[in-house]
Amino acid sequence: MPGDPKDSQTIRKALDAIRSGANITTPVGPHANGMSPDHPVLIAAFVDPEVARTFQRMLIEQGIEPSSENSGGRYKVLVDAVDARQATGIYLARRKDLKDGKTSRNPGRYDYLIFSAVVGVTLCLIFFIVVGNGTKQDPKDQLKAWLLATKAAFLFLAMCLVTGHLADRIRMKKFKGPKLKGSMDVWELLLLFTYPIMIYVFFGTIEALMKYITVL
Repeated sequence: MPGDPKDSQTIRKALDAIRSGANITTPVGPHANGMSPDHPVLIAAFVDPEVARTFQRMLIEQGIEPSSENSGGRYKVLVDAVDARQATGIYLARRKDLKDGKTSRNPGRYDYLIFSAVVGVTLCLIFFIVVGNGTKQDPKDQLKAWLLATKAAFLFLAMCLVTGHLADRIRMKKFKGPKLKGSMDVWELLLLFTYPIMIYVFFGTIEALMKYITVL
């Protein structure tokens, strides 16, 4: 059974309480007093990274230091809040010069890594063919030659991958500008420092392999 209907006085009190905002508190937002001068503000987002770089150069020419980030396949250009009004004016004034559109391909951040891997694998296959055709006939020599060849191929491929990865990081950092968050990780620095060691071991392995290969 439904309850007894409320009288008009009770309903009026409830409405007055709602109208006066009784017991209602509004939380204060993080920017209640305005944004800090160095708070990043998004000015524009582009599909083509070259257009984004062009806009960044426009801002730099006007004394504005932009930052950028790649998110969801779009290259976003940001400035400090203190420069947002000026940067917006530059964008609106030069928008016709920023002919943005989809590029012929989606610019990936692993282009050099993939290219280095393909080159490394191809050269390793050629190297194995040379070793297979030029190894001395003694079975012991063949075994030693193949072990050394495998070691050399692994080192060469590792050097190709490290080179490609570091080249990609340098390219992405160059695009994202001086305010890029995320410099090299610890493991990337370790790879960089061990690179000369890999080169030294690689050439030492090739020198040892030459004793068992007749065509080298």
